[in-house]
Amino acid sequence: MLRHVRASVQMAAVRPAISLGLRAATATVPALVFGQLTGRPGLLWMSLGGWLGTLADPGGPYPLRAAAMAGYLVFGALVTMAGAAAHGAWSSVIVLFVVGALASLVRAFGDAAATVGAIVLITLCIAIGSPGGAALERGMLIAAGSLFASVLALALWPVHPYRPARNAVADCYLKLALLMELLARLPTGSATEREAAAAQLAPPRPRWAGARGRLRRHTSKSPRGMPRSTPLSSRS
Repeated sequence: MLRHVRASVQMAAVRPAISLGLRAATATVPALVFGQLTGRPGLLWMSLGGWLGTLADPGGPYPLRAAAMAGYLVFGALVTMAGAAAHGAWSSVIVLFVVGALASLVRAFGDAAATVGAIVLITLCIAIGSPGGAALERGMLIAAGSLFASVLALALWPVHPYRPARNAVADCYLKLALLMELLARLPTGSATEREAAAAQLAPPRPRWAGARGRLRRHTSKSPRGMPRSTPLSSRS
């Protein structure tokens, strides 16, 4: 039991994603600061939409990221308006139950949809727990913050954390393609031509190969009366 608890709270020793953190702060902090300076506390919802919209980014291919962030933009704005409009306790329970069930069912569409569903449910809980205010205005602010985060992540500030791995895989495929091209150039004529072409493709012999052969011949010609040395190949 303790082993499972320890494994659940253990933090992996990975490098911090500084670029992703700065991008998330750029999508969150400006609207919050501007609202405080201008006396518009309602811009807090735009800041919240930018932060949660950043969390909805699953990473990976651009179509998947765009679909996930667009899904949060639409459904996040809708549940914000629904949560702000649910004034009574029973209406809040009903809305929370329906959205929670739907957010659980979208897991069938993959991990990205499950993440978006969970963030949409969090948005609804925040909206229900913050009574008062215009429902339409809050929904539009959430949508504006999420749109700003989407444009920032997909167009203005793209981050490619897996670029070194992709470059390494691409280099492997390029070398395989070069090898296949060399193999395709092998002549189909006589055995002598095939052996000559194979010798060109074979890697060069290391310098110590000739020295090992001379050492083996030297040890096989030991003087009479002295024990012959064991060949190197039999020792391994």
